[in-house]
Amino acid sequence: MSKEEAYGKIDEVVQSLGLAPSDKTVFEIKSSRIGQKKTLTLKSGSWQNKEPWFGIDENNELHTMVSVNSLMKFIESYQNLVQENFDMRLERSILSRMPIDFGDVWVVCMDEIQNIAQNNDNVQVFSIDLDKVVDEVKAKHPNLFLDLEKYVQNPEFDVKKYIKKSEK
Repeated sequence: MSKEEAYGKIDEVVQSLGLAPSDKTVFEIKSSRIGQKKTLTLKSGSWQNKEPWFGIDENNELHTMVSVNSLMKFIESYQNLVQENFDMRLERSILSRMPIDFGDVWVVCMDEIQNIAQNNDNVQVFSIDLDKVVDEVKAKHPNLFLDLEKYVQNPEFDVKKYIKKSEK
């Protein structure tokens, strides 16, 4: 990558992060003649600008620098996002199977997921097939789910009783 391409890539990242161009800090990374030392030279911006700061090395490779505090906030945000995604996938899986009481099914599914994670060291909770877990819970505890087939196949079942009439 050329130096111009590196600066272009930095501009793309700055824009995608919503930073103003004036908040962009770019430094150059040069090897020192003395051992393993590197010298950082500020090329644009300020050492007081918002993070991340962008570095371009001698091979025009891009690097970023952030404080440990910023990195920890990023990791925390990522973990929250992963948890929300997991919760949403489990919720969708449960709801697609017509639970009678969503909260009860959630608790039983979470217990099952915890058991799977505890009994399998190499399994990560977020990679568990949630549809399979909910299907197994439904098979073990059918009383937690509505059995529509039972009602539909029953000749005495009158669907009209359960359909709310719209007001005119």
